Amino acid sequence: MELRSLEDPRAAKADKPVYTGEKLTLNFQNVEVRAVLQVIADFTGLNIIASDTVAGNVTLRLKDVPWDQALDIIMRAKGLDKRVSGNVIWVAPRDELMAKEKLELEARKSVAELEPLVTRSYPLNYLRANDAVAVVTGDSRNMSSTQDDATCSPSSTGIKADMVTGGSTMGGTSTSGSGGRATKDNVNRVLSERGGATFDLTTNTLIVTDTPSRHAAVEDVLKSVDVPTRQVMIEARVVIAGDNFNQDLGVKLGFRKFDNSGNTTGSVGTDVDLPRAGIVGAPTFGVSLVNAASNFLLDLEIKALEINRKGKVMSNPRVVTTNLKPAVILQGTQIPYLSSSANTGTETEFKDALLCLLVAPQILNNDSIILNVEVTKDVPDRTFSPPAINVRRVKTQVRVNNGDTAILGGIFEQETEQGEEKVPFLGDLPILGYLFKSRTEKDEKREMLIFLTPRIIDENLAAVR
Repeated sequence: MELRSLEDPRAAKADKPVYTGEKLTLNFQNVEVRAVLQVIADFTGLNIIASDTVAGNVTLRLKDVPWDQALDIIMRAKGLDKRVSGNVIWVAPRDELMAKEKLELEARKSVAELEPLVTRSYPLNYLRANDAVAVVTGDSRNMSSTQDDATCSPSSTGIKADMVTGGSTMGGTSTSGSGGRATKDNVNRVLSERGGATFDLTTNTLIVTDTPSRHAAVEDVLKSVDVPTRQVMIEARVVIAGDNFNQDLGVKLGFRKFDNSGNTTGSVGTDVDLPRAGIVGAPTFGVSLVNAASNFLLDLEIKALEINRKGKVMSNPRVVTTNLKPAVILQGTQIPYLSSSANTGTETEFKDALLCLLVAPQILNNDSIILNVEVTKDVPDRTFSPPAINVRRVKTQVRVNNGDTAILGGIFEQETEQGEEKVPFLGDLPILGYLFKSRTEKDEKREMLIFLTPRIIDENLAAVR
């Protein structure tokens, strides 16, 4: 039976210190530790200071060993440790060094508590002031809403409005308690325990009250985070097409197609149709990708779709949003209905039936873009009063290259219609009336397709414009 170590050799190698000192040979029998330290100091030309508590003898024989490794071996054997400052090495017992550093830390804290507090304003060019408060206090609750808490649900309307307007223009001061003091859960805090920060969104200014030394740290942090945020222009096209659109036209552009599990089911260079559901079974949702070079041909396909009356472009908005911030596109109508109560009597009220498209882009280092997409389509059911709203919601994530087009499909709706056309009076005659009237029946299955084309805005071109 073979026994093997469970320790990862790569991890063990990474934990070992790397010694780069010049090699030396030491051979001593029961010699004082301080004398060995003096030999190493003479060999390296460094200044080695030994504490008065460094004592005892050591016996060692080392051949062609880096001097820094030899020093570590001696210190481990005698329970010592070192601190390096420039070309000076301080050697002392480990407990003594820890006690000394603890006293120095307490002294610095005492001095900091005696420092006067100074209030300074920091006008920001790119970073939102409330986000800057979150950065310097380490409290993420002050951070603006991001793609993770954005949604098309009606309950998030207030969140979106507050995200656009910024809510209150003046922020509360974050000083102590859960929003201020540095704790184990607030280790990223830049301010001292006495410091605090607030903001003014009207002028986009961060206002900090803290010691002068902490103000220097705040300036350094703001220099690294107050930088231009990359922006993405998203062109969206919402197309309603007949169920046979895939067979009649297809998308003969050689794009990649993905099934529900994210596996590639089509390859570049082949004629591929959009993913579609079968007549039997639950509808499926599919995503396809079209490269930027084929966007012109895609436009022709959509125009041919409208010319042949096989479908219609319902909406073609273009929005610009910053990296990691959601863009929301709403389109729909308000459905009137009558409601009655004992106090107000009968009155007309309205219910929203909307198509909501929410897209939150994330720009990667290679200029590809991850699109977090949520699509919600409300379909009114007028058989009830007030009318019921049937909601179809799709949420997905797809990665596309800059300028490529992602095609989302799989949202179907069935339209059934019956009607009668007749010639007045003649169509009502018995038997002969059938010659002057006709019945129409319409049973059509339509699919909603969403074409999303994200393009990263060039910052230099935007500045010129």
